Amino acid sequence: MPSRPARQKKKRSPPRHALVVDREEAICQFIRAVLEAIGVTVTCAGGGAAARALLLRHRRFHLAFVAVILPDETGEALAAELAARGVPVVLMSGHPEGIRRGPTSGFPFLRKPFRPKDLLRLALDNLAAGAAIPDPTR
Repeated sequence: MPSRPARQKKKRSPPRHALVVDREEAICQFIRAVLEAIGVTVTCAGGGAAARALLLRHRRFHLAFVAVILPDETGEALAAELAARGVPVVLMSGHPEGIRRGPTSGFPFLRKPFRPKDLLRLALDNLAAGAAIPDPTR
């Protein structure tokens, strides 16, 4: 009787968790649908205070999409804090003021409305870049 070949274990990629900070629930849900399709868990926050509350609970985020225009602070300020924690950040906006500020912020920028492929490209690029950053919670 021939022996069965040993089953190879599939190499699983490590779990990834993205934070989306935008006052528009539809944008959060759109990004959630696109990223969850590639295995990324998504948590949404409606503003900077809600995002900080999530950070205080010691959540580890591997990527963040942050609107330039937030109801309680600037997206740039929140992005700088996330980046200081080692989280790759993509700023996004469709508002004229946000479109003016976003590209000069020093962070990757995604102009609304955007296509799923543009979102995926930035997400994958930034997840790969963030993989080299050690997890500060360990």
